Amino acid sequence: MAKVSIEEMKKVIESHVHERKTLEQPNLSEDTISEIYDRIMAGDKNRDTETIRRLHEFIEKRRV
Repeated sequence: MAKVSIEEMKKVIESHVHERKTLEQPNLSEDTISEIYDRIMAGDKNRDTETIRRLHEFIEKRRV
């Protein structure tokens, strides 16, 4: 997997309203930005996985 630049991570963080204020903190380290980014991406992945699971359930119910 390609490494995501700090600038790209910041864009993702800015797109999440509840995390946006974090970027306003002075002296925010790259490690902290990376941790926030990873947490957001993990949450998005979990949400996507749940959506796919529910779609599969819906399709199965429609087949019956």
